[in-house]
Amino acid sequence: PIPRDHMPTPEEEEVAASYALELAELTFNSKPIINSLTMIADEERAFSHAIAGVVLRKIGSALADKKLPIIYLLDSICKNVGAAYKNHFAPALPQTIGDAFDANGPKVRTSLQKLVDTWTGVFEPAVVAATRARIGASAAPAATAAPAPPGAAAPPRPGPPPAAGRKRVRGGAGVARESLKIELSALMGRIQAHESARLPPDVQLLTFVAQAAGINESILAQTERGSAEFGAVSAQLAAMCERHAGLAAALAAEGTPISPSAALPEARRQPQPQPPPQQHFPPPPPQQPMAQRPPPPPPSGA
Repeated sequence: PIPRDHMPTPEEEEVAASYALELAELTFNSKPIINSLTMIADEERAFSHAIAGVVLRKIGSALADKKLPIIYLLDSICKNVGAAYKNHFAPALPQTIGDAFDANGPKVRTSLQKLVDTWTGVFEPAVVAATRARIGASAAPAATAAPAPPGAAAPPRPGPPPAAGRKRVRGGAGVARESLKIELSALMGRIQAHESARLPPDVQLLTFVAQAAGINESILAQTERGSAEFGAVSAQLAAMCERHAGLAAALAAEGTPISPSAALPEARRQPQPQPPPQQHFPPPPPQQPMAQRPPPPPPSGA
């Protein structure tokens, strides 16, 4: 564990800042991003305490529905990289997992319980028992191991060692970017298949479009501003946001509830159209009664 009085060196601060920048891309459950971040953690295992601190702080500060992907990253690092990180993460697990459990609903809680069931043999029995007790989970039967979370199935392939005097914390960005493009292509295929089948709009389609917008935004953040590709990705992102707004409006008109996972990030939500302001005209002034004309004079000689 990191000593409480540990003062990070400038190099540790640089690694932590760079990893935090990469970690900002993990806003949804993406196996390519989790694998890329795991590879970076493996390359920078000499700074494991700094990276572990970044991950734990991110879990603590993330919105409730954004915590699970980062916890899956923690799981992937511990299972694929090993002791260099487990010793830093283990003391914080009961509190970290417990807080995420309390902040979420039944679906995420079940995912967390299944995840903890895979930690037998990964962490010390006392750590696993304390985490289970914190989230009210009983020990999993030995014969029914819970499925591994996304991102933990395939160990990351370590890259070449970093060159002397040069950090490779951002070395996984290119890998993540290409993986995002592959993931986006598969997602667009699902959207097109749904529309080709002439199925009515539903929450699943809305979720696909929201995920496509999120991936587009991640790719855009890694694309050189002003380039032709930047313009193309920007246009695709705008189209995804516009399509999402149309689908969301159609589902709302039908009274279909929309889950948080199907919503766009706050910054990309289009403002709801507001009715035009009513114009108030002053009442017309009261009409003045017309003056009565005097009767004509009697004819002369009458």
